[in-house]
Amino acid sequence: MRFTVFCFFAVMLSASTIFAQSDTSATFRQIRRERAEEAINNLKKGALIVRLPSNRLKIQALEELVAQNGKEADRAQRLLDKTKKEARESQLALMEAFQKHYHFSKVYWMHDSAMTQLSAGATRGFLLNDQLEVDPNLSLPGSSWLMLRFGYTDPATTTRVEAMIIADQQNEDLTAPFPWAHRLNRRSFVVDIFLDPQAAHYRNFQKIVKDMEKQLQRYYKHNLD
Repeated sequence: MRFTVFCFFAVMLSASTIFAQSDTSATFRQIRRERAEEAINNLKKGALIVRLPSNRLKIQALEELVAQNGKEADRAQRLLDKTKKEARESQLALMEAFQKHYHFSKVYWMHDSAMTQLSAGATRGFLLNDQLEVDPNLSLPGSSWLMLRFGYTDPATTTRVEAMIIADQQNEDLTAPFPWAHRLNRRSFVVDIFLDPQAAHYRNFQKIVKDMEKQLQRYYKHNLD
């Protein structure tokens, strides 16, 4: 009899644990869904701020070598010029891809080195014009915006890949069901980089931005239905 009572309570405890875990999982999914819906609506009525990689640390290191005027100065200067040229070409290629294929929201541009200003609440003085120059006349349109950064997805929650990642105003990456990560090094890019390296980045950005636009439009429409 005592053993029967023990088994009964063991089964009940196990069942309550399962239901509690299921309830927690459902609550977590609901929170993620609500966060995603709020994000897509804010983006649609607001703007996407694209944080352009500036290679700031590499450029600073090379500038220091040039300033020292040592035996490595000439080599450092050539590498500095090459780094600045490649960064600018990549930024302009990305900007052109957005101008052609992204229509979901307004777009603003900044260098990733200006993140301190944005985090401090600044709304102007760091945004870039079409020539990638800071334009003091540009300012953020209110409080509805998301950020797009370049980086790696979190290996704790997904396969770690290099991607364009959409984050919220606290610089926290969004999650599914929001279309938040857009892979950079696709198979077609790996092929292109060998066949035509000069045009590879341009074509890659065109494909990624076009695909991102489709995913955002699809999720927004699904959210309205």
